[in-house]
Amino acid sequence: MAVLRARQRMSRNSRHSHEEIEEPELRKLTLEWLTKRYREHQFALPLILFHGRGMTVSAFLRRTFSGNTLTDILNHERLHVEPDIIGIMKSNSQNLWIMAECKVSQLSMPGLRQAVFYAATMNCYDAYMIFGNHLSKPVSEAIEHGEHSYSGSNRAGRVVTKRLILVRHFDGKFSVD
Repeated sequence: MAVLRARQRMSRNSRHSHEEIEEPELRKLTLEWLTKRYREHQFALPLILFHGRGMTVSAFLRRTFSGNTLTDILNHERLHVEPDIIGIMKSNSQNLWIMAECKVSQLSMPGLRQAVFYAATMNCYDAYMIFGNHLSKPVSEAIEHGEHSYSGSNRAGRVVTKRLILVRHFDGKFSVD
């Protein structure tokens, strides 16, 4: 009986410790994780925490860049989205978007759709959906049917079909699903 109570307490504590992480903390951890993941690459815009800036990516770009630097960013005037994390990786003469959206809880369809929309709007080279816990059943089914696909860019800047990179964050670790 004491062993059963101890296991129940451990189970509650491990669930509680996971639930304690708030989305702002997950965003910071994700930014650190992505920065390490892309440390060998050059950036026109280093990966930054974009959430909470109160402006769209287009407005941010107009405030940050000008002239050829701005016009070299594909569709810079049509990026009316606000993802959690953004960056522009340089590859030869191409500017390639990297984006991440974070949800601390179970990934639901609205969260998946939002991330796919952001990735497609930005024509992302790499787009991440970071989530805690697990995928909801509708999301799992949608993924089986390819509903996490979007039109993105390859290294040459050509439009190709890409898939959202689903990453689970649990107990302080990131794992690509």
